[in-house]
Amino acid sequence: MNSWRWNELEDEALESLPPEIERLYLRGIRKHMDYATGITGVKRRVSMEGFSELLNYYPPAGSKEKPRLYSRQQITRMIDKLEASGLVVRLHRGKGVKAAMEFKLPLACHDADQQRAESEQQGASNQNPHGCQLQEVNSEQGASKEERATSGSPVNPNPLTTFGGGASEPPKKTSSKKLEYTQEFEAAWAAYPKRSGANPKRDAFKCWRARLAEGVAAADMIAGVERYAAFINTKGDNCTEFVMQAKRFFGTNAEYENEWIAPAQKQMGFSGKRLTPGRHTGLENTSTEGLVAQEDGTYEF
Repeated sequence: MNSWRWNELEDEALESLPPEIERLYLRGIRKHMDYATGITGVKRRVSMEGFSELLNYYPPAGSKEKPRLYSRQQITRMIDKLEASGLVVRLHRGKGVKAAMEFKLPLACHDADQQRAESEQQGASNQNPHGCQLQEVNSEQGASKEERATSGSPVNPNPLTTFGGGASEPPKKTSSKKLEYTQEFEAAWAAYPKRSGANPKRDAFKCWRARLAEGVAAADMIAGVERYAAFINTKGDNCTEFVMQAKRFFGTNAEYENEWIAPAQKQMGFSGKRLTPGRHTGLENTSTEGLVAQEDGTYEF
């Protein structure tokens, strides 16, 4: 049985995208790539209609679940996000639901990668003729490049994940890839409220980069962090589990765009005033939630 795989670069780009967009890329586009050219949609056609059939979900009979149906506009926006993440490049100009589509997959491995790897191996052999012979990995005996070009089985996939059977396990990593955080992100991370519990910086940075790829300005996200930090400090929730994970803050819901005004700040005309229990102030029915008790028996916002 043939197999198909995606590589580490693709996996990293997909990590910050929603599951339905990941499914569209992997099963709707990547799975059908021509490994001779690195293009999907030439030898095996793909279309908006096919993407709809792939993504739409119809619950079984008798189920109380509601079907999940995706419109052409929603799928178009998904493709926009894939293009912004560097996973695809549109080559088609057709319109309509059934129009054929073509995508270049810049991060995917194809025959050009194999030829480059073979050249490097040849150069290494020439430099070390008495050394151990390099073994070719991920090859399929008896299959030509032409046969593999449209079978869904890459020539040199450098895999992370394999679908199908008969495939060897991916090679073990010899070293982990270290992310280089940008100066703007470091400034945002320093201003972000401290959280009790998990708050992975690496995941937050991936979401940060995804928003930058969508056109969000770093300054806008930093301003959102500052508003959120003030909100958390006003509520006294710093260093607690009530602080939102940064990957969610920089996620697709755009929490950084919220005003983040604490309840005490929203009360009209009460800021800085003192209240004494039992004293007539015209505010007898005012809740003391958000007030701080003082030594003289009064409460202060």
